[in-house]
Amino acid sequence: KKIDDPVMIKDTVFIEPADIRPEQLNHPELCVEYFLDNELIQKGKPGFILDTHSYPDGKHTLLINLWDKDGPSAIGMREIVIKNQNEN
Repeated sequence: KKIDDPVMIKDTVFIEPADIRPEQLNHPELCVEYFLDNELIQKGKPGFILDTHSYPDGKHTLLINLWDKDGPSAIGMREIVIKNQNEN
């Protein structure tokens, strides 16, 4: 499968899992973990607001793990580029 080019983001961005079945996202025991460069940055339900000002500009790896009572059910990874500073 082709790997998509990195997505450029800045300021605050809503992050949520994509390409997941609705019944899986609505499971009452679902837990989602969000990692940026292997550091856990959020844990809970699907979707959160990422404040990019809390992280340095440049290329990063965003990883999302979905878990339920039976263990891991999906993992997704995407390269992102944080760019809050204007180019001169």
